[in-house]
Amino acid sequence: MGPSVTSAHIVLQSTRFMSALPGDEVTLDCSIAAGVSMSSYTMYWYKQDHYGEPIQFIIKEYDKPTQNYEAILNTNDNSFNLKVSKVTAQDSVTYYCAAGHSEARTVHTLTISVI
Repeated sequence: MGPSVTSAHIVLQSTRFMSALPGDEVTLDCSIAAGVSMSSYTMYWYKQDHYGEPIQFIIKEYDKPTQNYEAILNTNDNSFNLKVSKVTAQDSVTYYCAAGHSEARTVHTLTISVI
C-alpha cells in the first residue's frame, strides 16, 4: 500500500459526461480537493480513444497551448481545466485529469461525446 491509497480523492471532477456539437469549444473541469496544496503537485491531462487502448498524454500545467488544447491552471480555486477547441468526432474520447506527486498519481475521468 503506497501513498496513492491515501490520495485517492485529491483530484475532483464535477462533470462525468459532456455532449458537444462539431466545431464547439468545450472546457473540461478538474480541481484539487480544498486544503490540498496545488503547488506540491504537477497537473496533467490525458486521453484514451477507446477502452483498453493506451492512454495518451495531452498537456500538463504551464505547457503552451496546442492547436486543440489549452490547459487553464487557477491556483486560487485549485482548478486545472482543459479547453478543447473546434471539437470533431475524433475528440469523442475519455479524458483523464491527473495529479502527479512524487511517485503517486491520482486520476479521474470524463468522457465527451460529440453528437
